[in-house]
Amino acid sequence: MGANKKLTAFITGGGRGIGKEIARELHSRGMNIAIGDINFESAQTAVKEIDPKGSGSLAFFLDVTKGEEVSRAVQGILNRFGRVDVLVNNAGISPRNKEGKKTTISEISEEEWEHVLDVNLKGVFNCSKAVMDPMVRNRYGKIVNMASISGINGGVGGPAGAHYAASKAGVIALTKALAAELGPSGINVNAIAPGRIAGTGLTLRETPENLDKTREALPIRRLGKMEDVAKLVAFLVSDDAGFIVGETVVIDGGKVMR
Repeated sequence: MGANKKLTAFITGGGRGIGKEIARELHSRGMNIAIGDINFESAQTAVKEIDPKGSGSLAFFLDVTKGEEVSRAVQGILNRFGRVDVLVNNAGISPRNKEGKKTTISEISEEEWEHVLDVNLKGVFNCSKAVMDPMVRNRYGKIVNMASISGINGGVGGPAGAHYAASKAGVIALTKALAAELGPSGINVNAIAPGRIAGTGLTLRETPENLDKTREALPIRRLGKMEDVAKLVAFLVSDDAGFIVGETVVIDGGKVMR
């Protein structure tokens, strides 16, 4: 892109956790940030914290399962900034059972299954589809989808249920399909697959004993940090990663080695 063009990044689920850290990192690198979150208040708070002057940011309510709503949100970004160059599909959920433990397959209701797949997989489809036209027009775009190591190993040995694992495996496959279709238009699509990241909803619900076991099982002997993920996203949406296409980059401290 031209040196005088300020890029605009759209981050779903950017009001807290990893999404907020990604928004902070991309803003620190000179991008406008558009944060969509189903918790509008958290999106507003994140924007005020990251961009106190408010000149390069936008916060809005977003339910990624609603295609028409997503399309309106993207139009709002275009109205404000005139472009959308980066999409980070970060919004996702991972329900637990009543005891706060991993939900077994026998415990998953049809409604809960559908809800997880709607948010985690259909949401990626909706948001990616909504940004395709403006990116294709500009012959430039970067999409990063949030997968998980659960999408690679089925969630074995982890806290996430089968619905979460299935949704993230779907994200990995969808990433490849998007990359193949959009690559000729100058759009890079990749995914990242985090392991256990400190400070996220998943780890905050874990007991100290389980987290200690997780740390000891990793070659690096520590949990991931949200900034680890954010910096990887920043690399993948940079032109330095222009020849990386359709990949799922594992960032898990060595739990899954391929």
